Amino acid sequence: MNSIDWNNVVIREDCPVNFEVLPREAGWADVKCCINTIEFTSFVATIWHTSIPTGLLETAYFFLDYDNEHEEFLVETEEYEGVFVDNDGNEWADVPEKVRFVWDEEPSTYEWNISFDLQYFHKPDAMLNITVKRSSDSEIKTYKFNVWLSDFAYAVAKCFTECLKKYGINTYHVYTWDDDINIRQLLVVKAFALGLLSKGDEVLNLNFEDELKLLQLDM
Repeated sequence: MNSIDWNNVVIREDCPVNFEVLPREAGWADVKCCINTIEFTSFVATIWHTSIPTGLLETAYFFLDYDNEHEEFLVETEEYEGVFVDNDGNEWADVPEKVRFVWDEEPSTYEWNISFDLQYFHKPDAMLNITVKRSSDSEIKTYKFNVWLSDFAYAVAKCFTECLKKYGINTYHVYTWDDDINIRQLLVVKAFALGLLSKGDEVLNLNFEDELKLLQLDM
């Protein structure tokens, strides 16, 4: 097992993406989103199995391509069909391509569609193309963003670190009526976001003491 060199941790104040989850203790969670200066808040009905704030965490983890091809996700994931050939002529299988999830506001919805720009596959960072469509009885509004995976992952890791430290593991679960923060996924996403883990093949193999310290580290 490895130990973290804490001198290599990169804490940022310039991330253009920010998420904040506020559980409301009754099957709801307010999720405040700020992406490239555009702000909106979704009032997520977490009583539905896939209408969960942690869809953001699953998305970041999936796009890191971190040995996750055998995992099951609550968000809808899509991999590249067939063998993907990168810009260097290398062939890859199980390449992550798209994610979709819906936050239900009863009756309004926020539908997230996020695609991975495949020209960046197996590169240190990647561009995500994000479309968020809000549908209500009175209007349909669409937001479109181009976001670096490193920025998205940093915002997600910061958000759920703050949730853990404010509410704890079980209280977050109870307040949202059954959403769970996947600690293992959070460790991987946070390690990448802080510059401790590269995207792709590298294994996060930490001792338990450093895992706990990483989880508690403010961002």
